[in-house]
Amino acid sequence: ASIGIVSGVGNNKFNPEGNVTGTELSKMLLVLIGYNAEKEGFTGWNWANNVISAASSAGLLVDLQVPVSQAIPRQWTAKLISNAILDAGLAKYFANELYITNDTY
Repeated sequence: ASIGIVSGVGNNKFNPEGNVTGTELSKMLLVLIGYNAEKEGFTGWNWANNVISAASSAGLLVDLQVPVSQAIPRQWTAKLISNAILDAGLAKYFANELYITNDTY
């Protein structure tokens, strides 16, 4: 939470036993590859739309066959993680501008 990967379910509360949606997982992966959650609008009232837009642009949602608004099954979790590691470039900021590198994990 302190570095923006997760933000809980609201009011500083977390639900570690709850399901994770594809949108929530996408947000976590985007932050892990360098996106700044605050700068990119991954928090606040429109966070889900901003995450889906960024995840789509980054290639995280390629070949994903489940609605990202639903709890994400194990096989699609693996696909999202694979897309983030193998296909999405790393996000870097220069003078507060987002740049996507060709580097991958």
